[in-house]
Amino acid sequence: MKLLNKNEMIKRADSAFFWEERDIMAYADSEWIVK
Repeated sequence: MKLLNKNEMIKRADSAFFWEERDIMAYADSEWIVK
């Protein structure tokens, strides 16, 4: 499981990467990803 500190992610310049990864995880249809 990947844990991210919300405040740190907001401060970092690569927050767009975080949102992209979140969207992929949210919409992926895989038995390996827990919803």
